[in-house]
Amino acid sequence: MRNIDRVDQGQFATPLTQPYLAEALGLTADHLNRVVRQFSKNGIFELGRGQVKVFDLAALTEIAGFDPSYLTSVCRSPAIGALQFGLSIYLCARVDPC
Repeated sequence: MRNIDRVDQGQFATPLTQPYLAEALGLTADHLNRVVRQFSKNGIFELGRGQVKVFDLAALTEIAGFDPSYLTSVCRSPAIGALQFGLSIYLCARVDPC
């Protein structure tokens, strides 16, 4: 999101709600909520009210196994960024099932 100028001081808007994100990722809303709360408690990120606030990008990157080398400046869609964020949460939920 930073590469496409969609981040303002570690936060960005997202149309994804927790129930929608849980459904899209094949998780229960309760499980996703537990994962999001754990991330918030650990100071990694918060998700709520249409905003994602990332506090520790390095930790989130490591937990998700994210490799930014495949990103290019060609991608300009906020939907793609939201999907990438959702995928990160999904991967984290699979690694650390709370």
